[in-house]
Amino acid sequence: DMRSSAFYERDTIWKMKNYAPAYMLDLKTCAYTKPENLPGKYYYTFLSGRLGPGRLSSSINDLVKWDSILNTNAIFSEKSKQKIFQVYKPEKDSSDYGFGWHIYNDDSLGKVVYHTGSWAGNLTSIKRYIDDKSLIVVLNNRYNTAYLKDIRKQVEGYLKGQTLEVPKQKIEHLLQKEICNLNKENLYSWYESIADEAEISLEALADLEKEYLEIDEPRKANLAK
Repeated sequence: DMRSSAFYERDTIWKMKNYAPAYMLDLKTCAYTKPENLPGKYYYTFLSGRLGPGRLSSSINDLVKWDSILNTNAIFSEKSKQKIFQVYKPEKDSSDYGFGWHIYNDDSLGKVVYHTGSWAGNLTSIKRYIDDKSLIVVLNNRYNTAYLKDIRKQVEGYLKGQTLEVPKQKIEHLLQKEICNLNKENLYSWYESIADEAEISLEALADLEKEYLEIDEPRKANLAK
């Protein structure tokens, strides 16, 4: 009964109801756009129909159903699940991987299995606490890696009794969206308006400066600097 889980051709998702297509920020226009509109991302279109490792669409409700199924023996026997959620290390390397899941033991919550995913503007994460039977699912359709990690960390801390806090916005992302409207005259007043609410990283700004230079945007690079 997972009615919202399926493989879809990429050219159909933009017209579907109750579907959240993924977008990526265009550093030149400061606007979100279809990933395949960006340089070097055209392959998203013709690889979207390739099934297997990725390209599967689902929803929060369906992933909760999937988790509940895995807590029973309805599809997989107990013996099968023991194999699935067991680390299989290669002979000459280290690994935390089983059959399709990363696996580790948490000191307070017990056995944990998880996986992340990314595709054409999407970032995803599912983390199952086998002993505790808790579940964390994070879905993102604007490809903000740092926020995905922050949110997952906050929710995991909440499961351990820590205070739940909303992660701060990051200055490099705020700047990317606003820099088309900024210049040397209004840059500092803009910065002062967001400084208390944003997480400031000089390293991230330096990386952003390099990105602007790579796409031949020296004015934006100077503002980032």
